[in-house]
Amino acid sequence: MSRRREQGYILAAALVAMFVMSLTAVALISLAANERYRVVAAETRAVEEALLRGGVRLIMHELAQAPRSRRFTLNEDGTASFIQDDRTFSLHVTLERQKLDINEASGDAIELALQRLPVSPALASQLAAEVERLRAQGTTLTLVDDILPEPGLAVPCLHQSFTVFGGWDGVSARPVSPDLNQVIRPGTRLFLQLGIEGVERQVEAVILLVGSHARSADVMDLRFVDVGRDGAGEGCHG
Repeated sequence: MSRRREQGYILAAALVAMFVMSLTAVALISLAANERYRVVAAETRAVEEALLRGGVRLIMHELAQAPRSRRFTLNEDGTASFIQDDRTFSLHVTLERQKLDINEASGDAIELALQRLPVSPALASQLAAEVERLRAQGTTLTLVDDILPEPGLAVPCLHQSFTVFGGWDGVSARPVSPDLNQVIRPGTRLFLQLGIEGVERQVEAVILLVGSHARSADVMDLRFVDVGRDGAGEGCHG
């Protein structure tokens, strides 16, 4: 082999090696960027959830006050908004009534209500079986979504038909009176929807007012939902 040909092979091998190393470097940089994105997204999600939880607690505190003492005034349809720390908080409050309590209702009643949902018979049976299984374990459900066979599974009208909080309660069509002292007392249950400016999700929760003169409250069935969900409750029974 001539010296010139040998040098040509060496140069070709060096070029191939440089190409492979370049591809490896690009891949590593891409992986690092993707991992950084995931970390930042997870941190942002945690901050937003903490902000929404804090917003729920703030509204619970405000609802326990006399109407003139609150930082917001409820409109006739139960909506309101206020500014806190340069962010606009938008909320909607309705009375919680006429839903079927998964913890208290009979198994037959729950199975019948599940069959009325706009889902396949197979899924309705699967949900009923999960309720029966959890009850057999003596589990008290704190989230309606606890009966889902898969986390995050979308079941139309599930939250419009069932509650885990207080017997035959649910969201009524009648809005809360602007003067909440006329309708709110210890034991009153409210359904709250809250969105915060700059936060990509909103929170939904059932609030139970407890204690003398509704000066304290508890929250249950709190969940985070994407802003702009389509058809959240359209065509549902109840």
